[in-house]
Amino acid sequence: LPRLELTPGQLHSGSVVKGQRLDFMSFVLRNNDRGGSFSIGLTQIRFSVESNLLPNSTASPVVFTGATIFVDSAEVPSSEITTGEIIFDFSDTLDFAPGDSADFTLWLDILSDTEVADFTLSLDSRNIEGVAMDGGVPMAEVSAVSRQGVPLFWNSDPTVVLERSFAGSVTSYPNPFNPRNGAAKIGYYLAADSDLEIKIFTLLGELVWSKEIPATASLGRAGLHTGQEALQWNAVNDTGSEIRSGVYICIIKNKSTGEEERFKIAVVK
Repeated sequence: LPRLELTPGQLHSGSVVKGQRLDFMSFVLRNNDRGGSFSIGLTQIRFSVESNLLPNSTASPVVFTGATIFVDSAEVPSSEITTGEIIFDFSDTLDFAPGDSADFTLWLDILSDTEVADFTLSLDSRNIEGVAMDGGVPMAEVSAVSRQGVPLFWNSDPTVVLERSFAGSVTSYPNPFNPRNGAAKIGYYLAADSDLEIKIFTLLGELVWSKEIPATASLGRAGLHTGQEALQWNAVNDTGSEIRSGVYICIIKNKSTGEEERFKIAVVK
C-alpha cells in the first residue's frame, strides 16, 4: 500500500488579538507509493484544540469563528468546529496520484469576544485519514506518517489571546528569561502606525536600557508585534554590557496616543 507522508512546515509562535485572522501552520502531504500504482483519496483531517479561560470566566471556551485550509491555491472551509476539535472533510475534494504532493496552510479566525486566555493546537498524523485506491477501487484505509514511517505528533506552544488594544496587548515572554537562551520578546498591538518609547529600570529607578521606535520603523507599524515581529531585549544596558540577574521594570509608551504600560521582567542566568 502507498504511504501518505506528512512533512511539518512553519508553526505560529507568540500571541494573537481577538478578531484576528491568523496564518497558523503549514505542512506538506505526499503519496510516497514506490510501486506507482496506488492513489490516495484524502478523506479527513482533525486538529485537536485545548484552551484555558480567563480567570473567573464562566463562558464557553470557544476560540474560533472559522478555520480554513488552503491546499495549494484551493480553499477548503472547516466542516465542524467544537471546543476541542477542528474537522476538515476532503471526501470529494482531493486525490493524490503516486508521487503527488500538496502544500497545506491552516488559517484560523479568532472570535472577537472570546474569553479564552490561551489555546494550544495539535496535529496527530493518525488524524489525517485517507483511502488507498487501485484503479478507482478502494483497497484500504490509511493515515499519515512521518518520512520515517511512524506516527507524528505536532503540538504548538500556547498562543495567548490578547485584547485588540495597545494597553491590553503588551506582553513579555519568556518571563523570567535567561539571555543565554535567547532574548526577551516584548509584544504589543498597534491600531495605527505609532511612535514608541521603551525604558527599562532597576527596582531602585535607575535607567538600564532605552529605545525609541518611530512610526516609520517596522516595529512602529500598525498590527500585532509578537513572535519574530516582537521587540527584543537581550539583558544588556545602554552601553551594551550584560546586566545582573534580577527583576527590572519595563515601561512602554505609545507616544502617538499617550498610552503607557509597565510590567516586570525577570532576568535569570
